[in-house]
Amino acid sequence: MIKNVCWKSDKGLIRDANQDALYVDTDGKVGIFVIADGMGGYEHGDLASSYVVTELEKWWKQQDKDMVNSSFDAVIEDVKQSIFKIHEQLYHYMSEQSMVGGTTLCILLVNDEKYAVLNVGDSRAYISENGVVKLLTIDDVWENSRLSNEYETDEQKQKDERYGKLTQAVGGIKDISIGAYITNKPKKARFLICSDGVYKYCTEMQIKKILGKSKFFCSSKKRIKLLERIILASGAPDNYSFVFGDIK
Repeated sequence: MIKNVCWKSDKGLIRDANQDALYVDTDGKVGIFVIADGMGGYEHGDLASSYVVTELEKWWKQQDKDMVNSSFDAVIEDVKQSIFKIHEQLYHYMSEQSMVGGTTLCILLVNDEKYAVLNVGDSRAYISENGVVKLLTIDDVWENSRLSNEYETDEQKQKDERYGKLTQAVGGIKDISIGAYITNKPKKARFLICSDGVYKYCTEMQIKKILGKSKFFCSSKKRIKLLERIILASGAPDNYSFVFGDIK
């Protein structure tokens, strides 16, 4: 079962607009959870994120939920092809209109037996199982790419002006690859998917504490309030979006 699902998306305290977009849908047995973070440095990031989320919502509503249960691997392959198609359409539209924009993308799909995380960019997915919190995604940023291999240490990489820069974005570059993590569904777990406006302004320890199994944090609404309090205390310089939920 998928339970206690809560979410929040906000422009933060500095930005004039919210370029994040999200989509959540579950019947308690199967579910899809999507976060897209429009590239904040570009004027059309909000167009990119909203377009991608809208198209994925259309894709999801066309799915046979029985097929999601019986042919999960086929669904994963289908959503990958849909992401590539959405990316191509968005990239060509941006090029034709002489626009610059793109968006990160993080998707969590859950059925009775498995779950999958698909990502492009640096939005993230975490899961907590038996009190152990695991990051399921790898940020598509310069320091995680082969381009940074010219440096031997993290300290050297951090001095480079490319540090932290996105290397992948839906609609933002000609070709993208999709990170994927697929595994059997745990008996009991808690998940968090979020944009970088969340994890960049919380410590890993804070995220682990919120996702941990303490009874105090068993309410998704309480977790939202605590996480938002931490982000706001840091000045909330970026848009922030996140989705919490429990898998049982």
